[in-house]
Parts: sequence; structure tokens; C-alpha cells
Amino acid sequence: MEESQTLHKITSDMTIGEVVKLYPQCIEIMLSYGLHCVGCGSNTMETLYEGSAGHGMPDDIFQEMLEHLNDAIIEIEGKTLTITAKASEKILELLKKNTKESYGLRIQVIKGGCAGKEYKFSFEEEPKEGDEVIVAGDVKVFVDAESGHYLKGSLVDYLESLEESGFRVSNPNSSHSCGCGKSFT
Repeated sequence: MEESQTLHKITSDMTIGEVVKLYPQCIEIMLSYGLHCVGCGSNTMETLYEGSAGHGMPDDIFQEMLEHLNDAIIEIEGKTLTITAKASEKILELLKKNTKESYGLRIQVIKGGCAGKEYKFSFEEEPKEGDEVIVAGDVKVFVDAESGHYLKGSLVDYLESLEESGFRVSNPNSSHSCGCGKSFT
């Protein structure tokens, strides 16, 4: 392979929906470039390029965004999961509320739910042997090796809306989730 060739994981002909599913960490980047199609119902039918062109994005800015997206996924490769600032703040708030400031949050993937697997969140004082410890802001998150396999590349966020509030895991390894969104396969 020539040095001048660049391999990109995100390409202009991928649908916006594919990028959102495979690389949820890229949502904020697309939004920062004015590509608000990430939540649109047609994002599974529209490519990155089509969506960008439809919103009047010049080709040079599109190429800049594409490079930024690919830089971001290189940065997250190898990480088990990414914790957003909002999720980190909420974890810290909950730790303080429960007078467990020195504890960490354990995120596990366990059998259960209507789709076969579900996420379990709990506070633990120390990581267990073999755990990966992820530091996010002022909090620690513990993930065991088996759960890490299922969580690889995931994004943990905290959402608050009129309909619901809670932690949301955007998992690119999930092939199917149930109607309530609490379990996956």
C-alpha cells in the first residue's frame, strides 16, 4: 500500500444512520457541522454526502468533517467505552447523594431482558481483579472483561427529557434491541 493512501472507516457513501449506529461518539461532531440528520427518520436512506449537500455544506467543509469523523474513531478504537461529560456529572452526583464519593460505577452486561442481554449499573468501592478501570472526569467506571467484549466502542450518556431520564448506552455491537430499549442482542 502506498503511503499516500488513507484508509477511512467512515466514507461519504455511508448512510447517516450507519455512522450513528457504528460510531455514536461521532454524533456531536456531525451536529457541530450543522448536520442535524442524526435523529431524522430518513437518516437510514441518506448518505453522509447527500445529507451534507442537502443542507448546503460546501465540499471542502464536508471533507473537513469527514476527516474529523475519522480522526475521532481512531481516537476511540481500542476503548471499551466512552463516558460523556453529562454522564460523568450524573454519576458523581449520584455517588455524592449516596455518600459513596470514593466508589466507582460498575457497568455490566448480564443475561436478561426481552432481547437476551441487559445493562446493569451498580456502585462498588473497588474494581475486581481483571476489571478495566475507565476514568471519566472525577469518576471511575469498572468493566469486567466479558462485559467489555459486548461494550467495545460504546458511548454512555445521561439523558433527561419529558418522557424519560437515565443512562443510555449507544452500543455499536447491538444487532437488535427490544421495544423498551432496555435490552439487546
